[in-house]
Amino acid sequence: MTAVSSVYAQRLLMTLFLVSFGIYMFLATVTYTPFDPGWMHISSDTQQVSNASGIAGAWIADLLFGFLGWASLLIPIFLFIEAIQVWWPRSFLNRPFRYAAQFFLILVVSSLLYLHWNVPADTLDNAAGGIIGYELGQSLSQLLTIYGATLFLLVFGVVLFTLAFGVQWSKTWVTLKATPSYLQDLFYKNVSPNESDYDLTTQPATKAAAVKVADNVETNANASDEKEASVQPESTQPQSTTTRHDAVAERLFADVLAKEQSRPEPVADTPVANTQNFEHTLEQAHKLERDSQRLVATGEVWRALQRDDASHKQEIDALLRAADDSTETEQVPTHEQFQQTISQVNQNQPSSKQDLHGLDWNDDEIFDELLAAVPNSKTATDVHTPFVQDHHVEAEPTSQSVNIANETSSNISNLNQSPKNLANEQVFEDFDDLLIDEDIAPTEPVRASSYAQSSAFVKAPIQTTIQADKLSKEEFIEAWQETAGKPQENADFDEDDFDFDAPLTDASGRPMSRAMQVAKKRLDLPTLPGLDLLDKVDPNKKVNFTEEQLSRLSELLEIKLQEFNVKAQVVEAQPGPVVTRFELDLAPGVKASKVTNISRDLARSMSMASVRVVEVIPGKPYIGIEVPNSAREMVRLIELLETPTYRDPSALISMAMGKDISGNPVLTDLAKAPHMLVAGTTGSGKSVAVNSMILSMLLKYTPDQLRLILIDPKQLELANYNDIPHLLTPVVTDMKDAVSALNWCVNEMERRYKLMSFLKIRKLSDYNRKVEEAIANGEDLIDPTWKPSDSATQERAPRLTPLPSIVIVADEFADMIMQVGKKAEEMITRLAQKSRAAGIHLLLATQRPSVDVITGLIKANIPTRVALRVNSKIDSRTILDAGGAEDLLGHGDMLFLGPGKIEPERVHGAFISDDEVNRICDAWRERGEPDYIDEILTPFDEEPASRGFEEGEGGSDRDALYDQCVSFVLETRKASTSSLQRKFSLGYNRAARIIDQMEENGIVSSMGPNGKRDILV
Repeated sequence: MTAVSSVYAQRLLMTLFLVSFGIYMFLATVTYTPFDPGWMHISSDTQQVSNASGIAGAWIADLLFGFLGWASLLIPIFLFIEAIQVWWPRSFLNRPFRYAAQFFLILVVSSLLYLHWNVPADTLDNAAGGIIGYELGQSLSQLLTIYGATLFLLVFGVVLFTLAFGVQWSKTWVTLKATPSYLQDLFYKNVSPNESDYDLTTQPATKAAAVKVADNVETNANASDEKEASVQPESTQPQSTTTRHDAVAERLFADVLAKEQSRPEPVADTPVANTQNFEHTLEQAHKLERDSQRLVATGEVWRALQRDDASHKQEIDALLRAADDSTETEQVPTHEQFQQTISQVNQNQPSSKQDLHGLDWNDDEIFDELLAAVPNSKTATDVHTPFVQDHHVEAEPTSQSVNIANETSSNISNLNQSPKNLANEQVFEDFDDLLIDEDIAPTEPVRASSYAQSSAFVKAPIQTTIQADKLSKEEFIEAWQETAGKPQENADFDEDDFDFDAPLTDASGRPMSRAMQVAKKRLDLPTLPGLDLLDKVDPNKKVNFTEEQLSRLSELLEIKLQEFNVKAQVVEAQPGPVVTRFELDLAPGVKASKVTNISRDLARSMSMASVRVVEVIPGKPYIGIEVPNSAREMVRLIELLETPTYRDPSALISMAMGKDISGNPVLTDLAKAPHMLVAGTTGSGKSVAVNSMILSMLLKYTPDQLRLILIDPKQLELANYNDIPHLLTPVVTDMKDAVSALNWCVNEMERRYKLMSFLKIRKLSDYNRKVEEAIANGEDLIDPTWKPSDSATQERAPRLTPLPSIVIVADEFADMIMQVGKKAEEMITRLAQKSRAAGIHLLLATQRPSVDVITGLIKANIPTRVALRVNSKIDSRTILDAGGAEDLLGHGDMLFLGPGKIEPERVHGAFISDDEVNRICDAWRERGEPDYIDEILTPFDEEPASRGFEEGEGGSDRDALYDQCVSFVLETRKASTSSLQRKFSLGYNRAARIIDQMEENGIVSSMGPNGKRDILV
């Protein structure tokens, strides 16, 4: 291992240690809480900690906060700073003094926190600054008062801050003074789009110094005549665009060829550069141009090409000459020559204070360019590939050349900082000197662009490998002029070159309207959203029970059953996502009901939340005992939708339910159900289960195949589905509108039955197939139910089209039953009885499974039911006609009684987040807009308000006090029989007749479930 590698290894190990320890201390101090065990207080619990760094970090943080308070947060900051100092060993102060400054700075901050940090009344006085801050702050406040102590600590803290961080206030002050001028140039200068982001504004004296240094460097270099001719300063007069491009072409040609033409032929044992043709050389030159224009966009070269500024031309030529000379590693200026140049430049520097005030911080860029041109200079921005040597031997710099390079770099640094009166800093370090000594020779003569190497802005070396005698300068310039500025076929894509807000155009190039753009975008989208919108399955999913754990749990179950005088043997164990089922073979004479009666005692003895007993397992002579897993598995919807069962095209309305106890997907077809009832208490996962069913339909069926009517009394659960194209009407939140929607569904059901009877078919699927065949054969099937009064604009009956299935989803239909009473129940019952063949299906959910909500008529016509966790066995029997739902675990754990099944199946529902629902709904909104039917929300019993007055005028049965009663009702806005009795001293029968007549005339509404009437006028 070389010396350089050894130093690198030591510094790297120290950096890793300091950074790791700093992160550990940062976590320990930031997550500190006094409730963790520690030195400064008594705690009975010494193992449970909330500190992110563990028990050790909690004790360390408690010790630091006890002595230093919040000032201990500075310790990880100092550790990170020391990790940086490892790579900068020669800092402002040596290490012991810097450590001392950091230590005293922590004490100063601790004292200031004690003096000025207001701690709560129930905490200790030293909570802010710790014990040390308390003692120092109290002593100083007694000697100097609190204001004097604060002033002393602030001054002392600034001094310590300067020493600890090596702050150079003179350099900082110069930078701050230059900030207003920089901001003024940045925001108020009118810069054209082709110019750079900001201008390098330098004083004439500084620019003259840069040109002077470049001229001296060029004079001392022994370059060839052709190279000197290629980089001569051009005229300061404004030139045309062609002349300037010629000059740039000559510089590029000189940069690519001149150095190689001046080199001697390589010896036989040296690898020879590969021969490149003319096109390749031209391509390399253009690549050099593009890279320079992109990476040196803020420099002086390309600004001079775009603006006729003669002052920039001198700086360009000076920088180019300095860059060209930097590649001549065998011609290094001597120390005396640089000292003479520096003394000449210093004589031309501004002497007045006014001139120095105008210097801008951007002046350093010119000196950086010159400094990068000095050979072997450590301050150059990049370390490039070594150049081809004259003798093609391994370059071993002598100690004299290294000393000259060190002195040259130091002198240039002094020149760069002298106008600002900055403190001289040592540039080189021992480690950097070792890097200079180990210069590796190249394997083949590869040269880098001189300007790209000398520029402080260029970060990527641009290499060309050519053969000089193959090129012609005139042909090169002529070809470059023809292709300069033209786009390349393989040019890199730059987003800044394109206007993404420009309107789309059609084939003829004309801009399209907004509607056409939206339509085109929708045509480009796939018909259905992809499953990639759903959250993925956790790849780090762990197994709940191993074989050994299942064996031990089976033995434990047999032992506990024997304690209750039940002899049984575990035959099989089926681990699932939520529960594990143990199948037991009971001894002869043992009843299954005996095991059911001791289920709660068995759960208590096994230290489990609940145990469910399955008395009958279809197809097996065993009973089942389901125990909850120690860690529940989260079932994702994408697991269920990627199964072949879901993709089966024969299923009319596929819905994903979840996974059974064996982990197998459970899906059902709502068309075969044909309706579903979902019940569960708060927190059981009812809304999530409904969302998973709706999303499984949205991800498979288009609006032409399936339409939805969503009823949401809570106004929150189904609000995310607004404006999707599947909706027949906006999400219904008013229960009066819900009754109207149910009434429309009843009328639609009757209309569909008329159509199917006309075509002599019995199912909606057969109807759609027959209509599609007629359309394909060109036949016209006229709607037989159409009447001329149905439309004011249509004179002919419309053609029949395929009808979509309709799913009515009511998230909380118990609230609807409570508000509108028997009307909703009657319509739900009618739909449940007759709508299966018409393709209208109900999905009803409630969290109050009582008999007044789930009536006998509803239960009799909705055989498919889902029971999540409920509060009592009575509620479980209301849903399933059997117990067991009260022992479920909640959060999606359900008993699913599928279509045609006798016993319910235990299923764990899929989890759906709000983000998944929003992503899928947004995807459908991008594909189309909803086509609402206005008649759905029209009240089915609505009659014109004026009809009653017209028919009632002059009637022989009209009461004499009718007009007075109407005036009283309209004035008080109260319509009741008792109020009319009290006001007009009427009997009950007469007052009731007047109220009924008002209802017939459309003045008041019918009596609601709460016994009140609404005033309609």
